[in-house]
Amino acid sequence: MRAADGNSFNVIGRGDLKITLPNGDRRPTHVMLKNVCYSPKLAFTLISVGMLDRGSYSLLVKDRKCVIYNPDSKQVAVIPLVRGLYRVSETPEPSGPHSVNLASKVVTINELHRKMGHVNHDDLL
Repeated sequence: MRAADGNSFNVIGRGDLKITLPNGDRRPTHVMLKNVCYSPKLAFTLISVGMLDRGSYSLLVKDRKCVIYNPDSKQVAVIPLVRGLYRVSETPEPSGPHSVNLASKVVTINELHRKMGHVNHDDLL
C-alpha cells in the first residue's frame, strides 16, 4: 500500500472492521467496513473517500467538520477537524477471534522490549 506522501506500507491482512462513527448531537453510528487492509505501521484507521463514493455514500466538508451521508441521504457521521485531519477518535470494537490483537494502551519501546522477552529494539519497530 502506498500513502499520499509516497511511503509504502506492507499490508499483512484483510478483513472486516466494525467502527463507531461520531454523529454530532445524535447517537453514534456503528459501521462495518468490509475488506479493509491491515498494516501494523499505520497509526490510524484511514477511510478512503473513493471507497465511500463507491459505496454510494456522500460527504460534505464545511465549517471544520466532515459530514457523511448514507445512500438514502441519512446523516451517519459528523467528524471534526483535529490537527489538520478529520479524525474519528473511537477505537475499533473488539469482536471475533482476533480481537486480542487490538491495542488497549500505548506502551513505551522499553516496556514492549521487556514484555516481548527482551527482543532487539530494531525488531520491534
